[in-house]
Amino acid sequence: MNVMTFMMLLIGIDCFNIDTTNVVNILGPEGTHFGYSAVMFTNEDSQKWVVIGAIKANFTNDQNITTPGNIFKCKLNFTQSTQDCEPMNIRTNDNRRWPHLPGYEEDNELLGAAMSIFDDTIITCAPLWKNMIPLINNKLVHPIGRCFNIDRNLQSYTTKYFTYNVFRNKFANQSDYEFAQIGLSISNKKYEDNSLLNILIGAPGFLDNEGGFLQYTGNSTLHEFFSTFTRHEFAEDAAKQGLQHGSLMGYSLSTGKLSDSDEDCPGVIVLGTPHSTWNNGIVGGVFVFCLKQTNKKLYLKKQFTGEKVPFGLYNIYNRFKSYHLVYTICTV
Repeated sequence: MNVMTFMMLLIGIDCFNIDTTNVVNILGPEGTHFGYSAVMFTNEDSQKWVVIGAIKANFTNDQNITTPGNIFKCKLNFTQSTQDCEPMNIRTNDNRRWPHLPGYEEDNELLGAAMSIFDDTIITCAPLWKNMIPLINNKLVHPIGRCFNIDRNLQSYTTKYFTYNVFRNKFANQSDYEFAQIGLSISNKKYEDNSLLNILIGAPGFLDNEGGFLQYTGNSTLHEFFSTFTRHEFAEDAAKQGLQHGSLMGYSLSTGKLSDSDEDCPGVIVLGTPHSTWNNGIVGGVFVFCLKQTNKKLYLKKQFTGEKVPFGLYNIYNRFKSYHLVYTICTV
């Protein structure tokens, strides 16, 4: 049985306490990787919820799709030792079709691989959501990825298609973006502090798995609601050292601020590149970039390297290293 456990920490200035008495377990379906991602929040009625990703779960309303992953909403009741969770069955609702082919495929899409909460919206992604394009007489499946905006009331959600028109303006070849795997990571907070839902989403499959990320405006109604960043946006050539096909830049991702931040560079972006390689044999790395607002270029602030694969794989998120998880929810 996969078990999900959350810990709320009572944090002091120099120490913290953990309530180990009032423990609530959240149980998920066995074999679904229940707990791969999760967020906890309180809604307008002061009810606490946990929303959980299970990347190998099935949809309960369509058994013809093979282990697409699912999102579970769990209403917390601290008077009970176990909690009930309801699958949300987050589906793609596009009507795009080609002759004799569906427009997309949801099998094994890893729904719930990453999740984060921003204002009134929960963002979760399916990085192996596949676009299906007919070419000659073959069926080509391209895992470009897809993300979903879940309303905080947990009753509705929206999704947008990452349109090829935007990619074509940035990439020379279709293969540079069709295997992007968008949504394998999501930033922990908004990148820009304004009314728009500007967040960063990892896309380690850009440029033949060299990697990159998107700046995604989730609440925009514009056609171009995202912009892409790869090594083409690096301001210095030296920053490209170590990047090659298969580096997977953007496998993990986070944002923050440094003490020397300025108006043109209000925050930093931290990108894990677990398969980058340097001439001295160092494998794996972490890039810390400043994204300047004036020219939308990435300026390297700091670079960390490792000596073993996969340095940079779980460097940013405290990502779960085991799929048989125990999360505990504690009252404070």
